[in-house]
Amino acid sequence: MNDLKQKKIDRFRFLKEVYDQCADESPHFFNHRAVGEKLGFDWDYTKTIMDYLVGEMLVEWKSNMHSMLTHWGLKEIEEAIDSPDEETDHFLPYSVVINYGTIQSQHVEGSGNVASQTSSRESSDMGELVEFLNELKADLSRIVDNTDEQKQIIADIKTILIQASAPNPDKSIIGSLVKKIVNGLNSVGGALALEWVKKLAGF
Repeated sequence: MNDLKQKKIDRFRFLKEVYDQCADESPHFFNHRAVGEKLGFDWDYTKTIMDYLVGEMLVEWKSNMHSMLTHWGLKEIEEAIDSPDEETDHFLPYSVVINYGTIQSQHVEGSGNVASQTSSRESSDMGELVEFLNELKADLSRIVDNTDEQKQIIADIKTILIQASAPNPDKSIIGSLVKKIVNGLNSVGGALALEWVKKLAGF
């Protein structure tokens, strides 16, 4: 992988970690040094990433230890999650970043320990969710009449499926998107939609 592509991936990983930590808070403050350390970056590399994100107005410096996620930074991460196969203004497609993370994880952990680190219960639940979502996607045109609503649900399903295929799925993203799909189906109403609400309510 060339250096520029690596930097783009690491910038996204950094901003995504920031988003995961503070998106639900207002204002969206975070400790930039701690984020870099969690991702295995030294301070010089973290500062390089921060300088780029600040220059693009995705985050703002606030002190030696703390910074703030801007509205534009939050919006760009959410666009990446909603359309995982498309580039955003500053980043590679989210699916590319996730696939890179899968490769890295397998390289570091080795093939012998991966299966043992995920409980059979979690694997079973994830497999059942994937099966349900694939069935829902195939049945969606009979459930939802509005084309825009169909596209949004399909985009959310695609993001969940990408996460589910990763070695360490982000359960917060999966959970929030399942809830979003359930809320969308609830608003549609009808027997078929409510049947799917019941199926997904346990995840």
